Amino acid sequence: MAARDSSRNTLEMESFHRRFSAWTPFTNKSLNRQLFQERVALISHWFDLWTNKQRQEFLFTIFLRCTKSQLR
Repeated sequence: MAARDSSRNTLEMESFHRRFSAWTPFTNKSLNRQLFQERVALISHWFDLWTNKQRQEFLFTIFLRCTKSQLR
């Protein structure tokens, strides 16, 4: 019974971490990097399909989120 409770607690903690990390793994750096690369590829694919106006709007939105030091 204790093993079952421990297993359930582990699953609950993993669920908690995924929920608040937007499904990005905290502790697995390799998986985190892979997921980041997949997201970049997906956004790049969308970017290729957008019009110039859509690209400008997207870039404007992203640049507004950056700090001055990030824009250097």
